[in-house]
Amino acid sequence: MYTEEGTEACLFCHSGEKMQAVMAGAHGASQDKPTPMSLEGCESCHGPGSFHVSRAHGGRGFPRLTNFGDVENAAPRSAQVDACLTCHAEATGEAAIIEFTGSPHDMDGVTCSTCHVVHVETDPIADGSHQLETCSNCHGDVAPDHEELLGESIDFEELSCSSCHDVHDATDG
Repeated sequence: MYTEEGTEACLFCHSGEKMQAVMAGAHGASQDKPTPMSLEGCESCHGPGSFHVSRAHGGRGFPRLTNFGDVENAAPRSAQVDACLTCHAEATGEAAIIEFTGSPHDMDGVTCSTCHVVHVETDPIADGSHQLETCSNCHGDVAPDHEELLGESIDFEELSCSSCHDVHDATDG
């Protein structure tokens, strides 16, 4: 069950730097519909939080809120991916269709938050100059010896990973 107070209820306890950053970013722009903040606020991604904020439950979520990443109390991979694809799997306003299902990154241990950071004003991976750093977390051994690039002088500052690879596309592998 969604909280009547919405985002305000979440920000009562969770008002740190990351929460302020998400409000300034693409997911928090409530005037630009549709975004999570214009829909159900924090609960758009993290799920209904009425039991979580209830004093009777002491902040323990029943059911659990969707926590992202590879952390101890993270939601199962399927719940994390489903939360993102609720909006990003369909053309919604300016958002592009993401065909993540069946892509090379649609595998155990990889969620959207493996590469993307939401609680920031600008997702670093959207900037090509930061892609090599993010992609190297898993593909670190590939970039320096990329077989198609051997003998070429590739400037990864100018040519990012996404210049050649569409990591959400099932046909790019």
